[in-house]
Amino acid sequence: MDDAVNCCTPIHRLYPDILLEIFHCVLAERWTDTISTPFVLSQVCAKWRQIVISSPGLWTAIWISGDDHLEYSEDNFAKCLTIMFERSGSLPLMIYCDCEHDPQEGDGAIIPLLLSQAHRWGDAEFRFYTSPPFQGLHTPHLRRFVVERVEDDVDGSPPFPLIYCPSLERLCWPWVQTLPAKNGVLNWSQIVELEMDRVPLDLALSFLEWGTQMVKLCVDTNHDIDDVAPKNLALKNVITHDNLQTLDVAGIWLYPLYVSINLPQLTHLIIHGDVEGLSQLLSQSQCRLQSLKIASPPAHPSHAPPDIFISPNYSSLTELTILGYRVQFTDELLERLIYPSSSSSSSPVTSTEVLCPHLRALYLDNCDCSSSLLGHMIQSRFMNNNRFEHFSCRLILEEDKSELWSQIAGIITAIPNVKTHIDITPHPMYRGRRYRSKVDFFVKK
Repeated sequence: MDDAVNCCTPIHRLYPDILLEIFHCVLAERWTDTISTPFVLSQVCAKWRQIVISSPGLWTAIWISGDDHLEYSEDNFAKCLTIMFERSGSLPLMIYCDCEHDPQEGDGAIIPLLLSQAHRWGDAEFRFYTSPPFQGLHTPHLRRFVVERVEDDVDGSPPFPLIYCPSLERLCWPWVQTLPAKNGVLNWSQIVELEMDRVPLDLALSFLEWGTQMVKLCVDTNHDIDDVAPKNLALKNVITHDNLQTLDVAGIWLYPLYVSINLPQLTHLIIHGDVEGLSQLLSQSQCRLQSLKIASPPAHPSHAPPDIFISPNYSSLTELTILGYRVQFTDELLERLIYPSSSSSSSPVTSTEVLCPHLRALYLDNCDCSSSLLGHMIQSRFMNNNRFEHFSCRLILEEDKSELWSQIAGIITAIPNVKTHIDITPHPMYRGRRYRSKVDFFVKK
C-alpha cells in the first residue's frame, strides 16, 4: 500500500534525470553534510536508491569538520569513506578535512584513507593543528590545494607534500620556507591563484614574475621588515603583470611593493596596512579598479589617503570600504560627491563630472564632517543614481555636534524606498575632550 502511495506522489513521477538534478541541488545546499546526505537519499525508496547508487557524481564530495569527530566514531567514518570511494568510480574527489580537534587524539583511519586516494584528489582542503601528516604525494588531477594551520609551528616548516601535481592551479600553503621555487615541482606558468603568509616583499614580487597567468594573489608580509631591506626593493625594475585581477596584501610597510608593480588588469584590491604609495601603483597601472578595501593596522591608525575620492584612479570604483583610516569629509568634497538630479536641467553638474559616479556601495567605520552635506550626498546617491545600493558609516562626533547628526539622520531617514538603521552609542572621554558619540548609519535598498 505504501509503495502504491509513493508512486502516485508528484516527486516520484519525475524523470530520473530531473531527480538527479534535484539531488545535486540538495548536496549543494547541504555542503557541510556531504557524507551522510547521499546515504540518506539512497534509503528513501528503491527508485531513489537506484538513481543515487548509479550516479558517481553524488559521492565525490567529502566534508569532514571538527564537530564530526565528536558526533561520529572513526570506524563509522572509515566505513562511509570506503563506500564513497567505491561508488564515486574514478571521478576526481573534492575533500575538506578539518582536523581542529585535540592533536593528541590523532586521526585514526581517516587520513590514511584519504591519502590512499591522493591520485584522485581534484580539490583538497585541510586544516591542521600540527604539520600535515603526509608527503611525497602524486596528485595528477589536483587543481586546488589548500592547507591551513590552526596554531603556530613548533617543529619548523614541513616539506611541501606534493612531488607530482601537473594540474595544480590554486594553492594555499602556509610555510613559505618550503614552497617550491620557479624551477621546482610547481608549474608556475599555470598557477592562477596563490595565498601565502609571512612572505618577504622580494618573494612577493618573485611570485608575480613566476606566475605569469596568475589572476589572484593573497600575501601577508607581516614579518621583520629589516630582513628585506625595503629601500633597496623600491629600486628594482617595475614588474608588469598583464593578468592579475585581484590583489589582497597585508603589511606594515608596503610602499616598495606598490612602486615596483604595474597591474593593468587589476579590478579588486584589498589592503590591510600601509597605503603610502598606493596612488603611484594605480597611476602607473592605469587600471579600471572596481572594488577597493583598505584597513589600517591596529597600531597605526591615521587618515585615509587625501585623494581617495578625488583622483581619477578611483573614478571606476563600484565598491569602496575604508576601515580604521579616518575619512574627513569637507564641504567642498561632499559637494563634488553629490549626484545630480536627472530631472534638474538647470544643474551645472553632470554625472560625468561627479566624483566616483559608478559607486554602488560605500562602507566607512570612521569618518567626520562639519555640515549636513553628508546626508544630502547619500540622499542624492540613492535617489538619482539607480546603481547605489548600500551605505554604512560611523560618525564620531563631539557632544556639541548632536544637532548636526540629528540633521544628517533626518535627511537619511527621509530617503524613500530604503531600509535605514541608526544606532547611537555614547563614547568615553577621549584625550581630555568632552564626551563623544558614535553614530552608526546602515542604509540599504
